[in-house]
Amino acid sequence: MQHLYYESLRRRILNDHENFPLIEEKIQRTEAGIFGEMLVARELSEITQPTFDWITNFQFLSPQNTSYQIDFILILQHCLVILEVKNITGMVRYNAHSHEFQRIKSTGEIDSFRNPFDQAFRHQQLLESLLKKSNILLPVFYVVIMTNLNCTIDPSLKGYPIIHLSYLRRYLSQLDNKTAQKTNTQRVKKLLLNYSQLLPPQKIVAAEELIRGIICVQCHGQMNYSNGISRCSNCSYKTQLGILETIRDYYLLIGDQITNEKLRWFSLIESKFTASKILSRLKFERHGNSVATTYTIPPEFIFTYDNLSAWKKKDG
Repeated sequence: MQHLYYESLRRRILNDHENFPLIEEKIQRTEAGIFGEMLVARELSEITQPTFDWITNFQFLSPQNTSYQIDFILILQHCLVILEVKNITGMVRYNAHSHEFQRIKSTGEIDSFRNPFDQAFRHQQLLESLLKKSNILLPVFYVVIMTNLNCTIDPSLKGYPIIHLSYLRRYLSQLDNKTAQKTNTQRVKKLLLNYSQLLPPQKIVAAEELIRGIICVQCHGQMNYSNGISRCSNCSYKTQLGILETIRDYYLLIGDQITNEKLRWFSLIESKFTASKILSRLKFERHGNSVATTYTIPPEFIFTYDNLSAWKKKDG
């Protein structure tokens, strides 16, 4: 959900905002990561031996309010494998003494990244703890997957759990221990999915700094809402989806609790009656029966409209 937050945020802050360059960088990195995960998913779908199931984008929030996000969890009959996916170019190297993970670009420029081994080890401990609670004794392994063909793994990483995507099939085959005690993979998957939850995005801009109103997807101008239709005052583009995307942005940028007053504030709709009609039609869960009624926007509403092309397709 974090990448959806950044995309919504980019639409609703000025280009000269101090965080705009950071947001652009975050979106580029996220898009590269998503593409890498798509490559891994395609490779996994083609592997027939050993047999396994998998969970993608596993998210968990601990009672101590610590968040975890795991790219892939592979569930074999005798073990679990965590895949940490990296889609980067250049040469990657590792300084074991300082635990620093670096990428050297073709220009010689050096970038530092969060150490994926420490991150994967942290995830390994989490899964071992969750399995132990259900008396499931399965070993948990982890490996960092480099998905970009233009990535070179430096000899400093020899002996560390890092491979190119092309080696994943052989890696899993080597893990296939037919003599080990076997576990019901569906049971383990169901258990882990029961723990998985959608994490709220980490916000970096206050609500007061956001551009409000219904924003045109064609020219980014302000739209006027009337009788279910949003019409752009700049390019005259009209759509039935504008108010829905505005509520989606509200969810991502502010939160899942909305009232008539908050909807009017964010969308710049003046009429209380119009705002009430919009919220009633959406059939959100409601709390209270007065002017202070609060509505809860469900997470699935967000993923109904998760990209611009989907909006245009729905709108004809």
